[in-house]
Amino acid sequence: MTRKILQYMLILSIIVASSISAQVRQREVIGYIQDINTHEYLNDVQISIMGTKIGTITNMRGYFKLQYPIAYRNYEVKIQHIAYESLEIEISSMKKNQTYGLTPRIIPLQGIRIEVEGIHNKLKQDLPQAITILEARTFQGKGYADAADMLKTDHSVQVSESHTGQRQVSIRGGNADETVILYDNIRLNRLYDSRFDLSLIDVDEMARMEVIKGSNTVLYGTGALAGVINIVPQYKRDYLLKFKQSVGSYDAGNWTLQAYKNMGPVDLTLTMKKGATNRKYENVVDKPEFLKNIMTHYQSNLSIRLDRKGENILRFSGMASMFDYENMRLSETLDMDTQLLMGQYNANLPFIGKFETSAAITRQDEIQNYSLNSYIPYRKLSSQTIQYNMEKPISISRFETILAYQFENVDLDYKEKNKVDLLRLQTVPYNLKRVHHGIAVVSKYHAPTGYEYLSTFDYNVSFRRDWVHDTRIDDLSIADSEWTPMWPDDKKYTINTLKFSAHLSGMKDDLMFNAYMNHGSSIKFPSLIQQVSRPQNHSYFENKTLYLLPEKSQSTELGFEVTRQISVDDIMGWQISGNFFKNYYTNKFRYFFVPGIPVAYYDNVRTASIMGIEATGKIFLLNKKFTFGVGVAKYSVSDKAAFPFKFDQKATVDFIYAHNGWQAHAHFFGEGKQVGWIRFYNGGFGELDLPGFINCDFFMGKTIEFMNFKTLITASARNILDTELVVAELPYRDRRFNLSLGIQY
Repeated sequence: MTRKILQYMLILSIIVASSISAQVRQREVIGYIQDINTHEYLNDVQISIMGTKIGTITNMRGYFKLQYPIAYRNYEVKIQHIAYESLEIEISSMKKNQTYGLTPRIIPLQGIRIEVEGIHNKLKQDLPQAITILEARTFQGKGYADAADMLKTDHSVQVSESHTGQRQVSIRGGNADETVILYDNIRLNRLYDSRFDLSLIDVDEMARMEVIKGSNTVLYGTGALAGVINIVPQYKRDYLLKFKQSVGSYDAGNWTLQAYKNMGPVDLTLTMKKGATNRKYENVVDKPEFLKNIMTHYQSNLSIRLDRKGENILRFSGMASMFDYENMRLSETLDMDTQLLMGQYNANLPFIGKFETSAAITRQDEIQNYSLNSYIPYRKLSSQTIQYNMEKPISISRFETILAYQFENVDLDYKEKNKVDLLRLQTVPYNLKRVHHGIAVVSKYHAPTGYEYLSTFDYNVSFRRDWVHDTRIDDLSIADSEWTPMWPDDKKYTINTLKFSAHLSGMKDDLMFNAYMNHGSSIKFPSLIQQVSRPQNHSYFENKTLYLLPEKSQSTELGFEVTRQISVDDIMGWQISGNFFKNYYTNKFRYFFVPGIPVAYYDNVRTASIMGIEATGKIFLLNKKFTFGVGVAKYSVSDKAAFPFKFDQKATVDFIYAHNGWQAHAHFFGEGKQVGWIRFYNGGFGELDLPGFINCDFFMGKTIEFMNFKTLITASARNILDTELVVAELPYRDRRFNLSLGIQY
């Protein structure tokens, strides 16, 4: 017995000694990787021991742990990321919990491939076009109040703000309802006017923003005649808790509380935001009259990795927004509630391969109360939209094809009250339904280039077919007025669109270039609200039918981009780009307002066109601490009534600074004259001109770290130059200031 005990003790001693010996022979390095200029921590950075297969990557907090045998203590470690210059350090000189800064590159590092979870490959699978991808590290910390502030700095983007405080974006001279806004590829455009208020989107919520200019997209559905903005949320965060308080002009104040929890393969984020403003009429002394806005926003994201490689990911997102507006002078109110619940599954399964599927349900409620002097003093809209999308890529030799199916079911319950006479109101109800099926095929042929420096030469063709069926559920009551909408019999549309394109790209030494050419057709169907917003009396219009016709567009676009990375004195590199496009429309939607009726009406313009030239140039200085950029856009529009209050030219000059946790952006811009039209009872148009102007915005921020806490202080000043314009006793283009303080743990 004693002998067996001694044997067991001997075996245990050997195991313990071996373990201790192994630990002695093993060492580890713990540290953090961050952007040397902005001090933002970098995830998915590769840290490897040169000449070996030992390596690791950083997490969302830029943290890494590298374990290695003691025999490798004199080896060198290579730190590399596709967007940064590589860094080589001897292991023996690396200290525990040390922070290493990486210098940004102009041209992505070749030969480095990081599979980042959640990066959608639609941009590569769709037709080539003018695309801007804004990563979080390029815009967070600069003091932008919301997503619209950031987009406003683009030379081809126009941000319009209504008197209710809502902010919409237009691209390339198009209307705001021609820009599709997506949240992780789920459409957000509201049913009422096919627009979305970007002031609801906080820049701290975004992992990146994908801006697609032009109408050549296929996989994002119909209606994107001017472009697409896809907001990709952050499913992972580099903090547990974050709180931010902002104050600014118009007695503006809002606060945001965010929380994040990682549970192995599960990532959960929660956000709550609340804000309010009081905007005052000009030259009001006796009694203060305000435009009041109150906004509440809730959001949650859940991501579940179903395998270690991250090839199978299940995601859920929920969003709820409440917006209340009151005009004390006109006794008008607006209440808007939006709820969104969506789920996505990105898969790579045996025998099936890669595919993506998503489903979403959106509920939108809107109540509009106008002055009793108005012909329509009350409107109520309640809609429910169900969306389903599925995509499957197929690759065979040099051919690459993606198949897509999209489904949308819309139910609308709409009521408005019309004046019968001075004492009586009549309620007009509408109960409408739309079913929309769409299929899309994008095929690419990767042709052999025959040149070492020409890496891509693709021929692309896309085909899309859409079936739309609009029906009314019950009978409609029609008020006795020429401005009361009529709903025609059930409408069915079956429309095909076809696009062709060619794309080439390559790289020689430190010069990277790409160019493309597109030509094809696009379609935009009138929304249910636009259909019921067509007056009963249509004798004044070019389109004499009782209903709006689908809007069609034929577009041609040429574009190029050249980037050079150099090391001449303090110059790090430069980039230039240019685009030419022409869109020809048939049955172009045109909206107008009638005196005494505060809602928009729609008709079709038989033909319209817009042609434009855009160009940008950037110079990167001092390891990208400084960036100097210029941009110009010039548009020629055939019918100002079809594109109301859109500038025909814009120029921008930008100075961007980032170093040692400081970030600053000085944005100078000039916009051309804007012309809008209103239609009177007799069918004639009246023109309203807004003069062109030059102005400047300034954004800045400073990041301060202390132990496990990070503080971010930001400030912004918009329209610094005195170009205030008063319209209907409300100031526009006036100076506005914003200050925010955020702290995270």
